[in-house]
Amino acid sequence: MLYAMTLPGPEAASRAQAATGEVELTVERLYRAHFAMVYRVVGRSLGPGASPADLEDLTQLTFLQAHRGLASFRGDCKPSTWLCGIAMRTTLQWMRGRGRRRRLREALALELQAETRQSAADAPERSAASRDRLRKVWEVLLSMKEGKRAVYVLHELEGMPGPEIARALRIPEGTVWTRLHHARKEILAALPPDEEVSR
Repeated sequence: MLYAMTLPGPEAASRAQAATGEVELTVERLYRAHFAMVYRVVGRSLGPGASPADLEDLTQLTFLQAHRGLASFRGDCKPSTWLCGIAMRTTLQWMRGRGRRRRLREALALELQAETRQSAADAPERSAASRDRLRKVWEVLLSMKEGKRAVYVLHELEGMPGPEIARALRIPEGTVWTRLHHARKEILAALPPDEEVSR
C-alpha cells in the first residue's frame, strides 16, 4: 500500500487531493499527529537515564530532519514509520558523540538508585531484584551495537512489526529478525538463568 504525500501546488493538485481524499503532508501535521510517538521512541532509545532536555532536543531534531527530507518521502510506508526511522537514526548518531553513552549509563544508575529509595519501603527484596534486572537490561542495551539496539527497541518496546522496522531502518526484513535474535540473546545472557525477558 502506498501512502500519499503531496506538496503545495496548483489548484489542479488541490482538486485531485479532494477527489482522492488525500491530505497534504506537512511537517506541522506530522508534528501534531506524531510528536508523542517520536518523543517515546527517542526516550526508549536513550533509556531511563536520559535528561528531558536531551529528549526534547532530539525530538525537535527529528522533526527538523523530517522537514529537510519531506520532499524525498516516497509514500512506500506510513508517515509514522518514516518518522520512526528518522528518530532512530538521529538518536543513534547523537549517541556516537564523545562520552554520551557513558553519561547515559551513569544517569541510569542514579535514576535506578532514586527509584529504589522510593519503592524500598513497599517490598525491599522485590525492589532490589527488579532494579538489578532493569539495570542489567539497560546496560546491555546501551552497550549493544546500534543496529541490534534499534531493532530491539522498535520491536520489543514499540511493538512495531518486522516488515515495518525494515522500511523504517532501510534494511532487509531478514536482517531485522537476525538482529532481534542476537539482541535477545545478549540480553538473556546478562540475566540469571531463571529470569526471562518478556517478548
